[in-house]
Amino acid sequence: MLNNSNKRTRRTKKELQHRKQIAMVVGILLLVILIALGVLKMISLWKYKSCNNNYISISQYKSLKIPKTQTDEVTDDLVDFSLAQYLQNENLKQHDTQSQIKEGDTVCLSYTGRYNGSSFRNSDVKGLVITLGNGSIDENFEKQILGHKPEEIFDVKMTLPDNYSDNFVAGKEVTFNVQVEYILKSVEIPNVVTDDFIQQHTKYSSLAQYKRHIKKDLKTKAKLQTEQTNRKKAIEVLLKHTKVKKYPNKELKEIENILIVNDNSNALYSGVSESEYKNNMGYKTEEDYNAHIKALAQEQLKERLAVDAIAKANALEVPNTFTEKEEAKLARESGFSTVEEMKAKMVRNEIRLTIKKFYVADYLLKHSK
Repeated sequence: MLNNSNKRTRRTKKELQHRKQIAMVVGILLLVILIALGVLKMISLWKYKSCNNNYISISQYKSLKIPKTQTDEVTDDLVDFSLAQYLQNENLKQHDTQSQIKEGDTVCLSYTGRYNGSSFRNSDVKGLVITLGNGSIDENFEKQILGHKPEEIFDVKMTLPDNYSDNFVAGKEVTFNVQVEYILKSVEIPNVVTDDFIQQHTKYSSLAQYKRHIKKDLKTKAKLQTEQTNRKKAIEVLLKHTKVKKYPNKELKEIENILIVNDNSNALYSGVSESEYKNNMGYKTEEDYNAHIKALAQEQLKERLAVDAIAKANALEVPNTFTEKEEAKLARESGFSTVEEMKAKMVRNEIRLTIKKFYVADYLLKHSK
């Protein structure tokens, strides 16, 4: 009986010793993990410091808490609701060959001019689309078109001006043989859109196919809107972790000058003086306006400095040349209808800065919580 008790005691001691050994191993593992996490944090902090320079310091840009927006679902109800608007945006036109021509109509016409049986310079024109009454053609010529119907062939007589480009007929009476091919009229969108309507007025073969086109486009726009919103949020969160030590005077002055030039251009476009424009903006004194311009310039420069620092630290620099695909993508993301419109409103440096900002915002989102 005593031997059994001793055996149990020895077994209990061995179990306690074994448990102590396990606890020690677990403790060592936890210590190793903590040390590893500390090393990673130090590496991370070192990376953050690499974004600091004489002008700014960024306390954190990885693992930021960015409140991301999710893309809304494109439902069939939304597609049905959008149908009429999409058809209106198509700017649908039809060729009317039955109505009488009246002032204000947009017509397609062709004509041949003759003087004493001979043609002259600019006397043969085909497929000219003009709106009657807007001064695009001679008033006397236009008056003789009114009242006719498309596909009729008739003569128009008029005296050419003395400064006509062909001296042979300048100041002479000539005859034009005219045919209005059709009147171009807008198509009224019916309350109930049918397959026949879609086939007649669009490149799609059925209403269902056109709705698929709408749904795809709505999804693309919704995704783009979400990307724009999340990028904006990413930059906003970044700037909360960015401190400006000092502003580079040259760059700050450049931005201030651009802002002032833009305001002066807006004043000219609005038909008011620069001082009146500033007053309409709510700035009663020149000092108030200058303070506004400086604050706005500092805000823009802070963002630019932060974006530049992160782009440089993480090799996100923008190439000097863009592919057509990249330009088209940027135009869509920036809200322009075409690349040409974007280039007309943004200089090349602005395009590069915008692309860089997109690169950095996407990087922040990728490494966010």
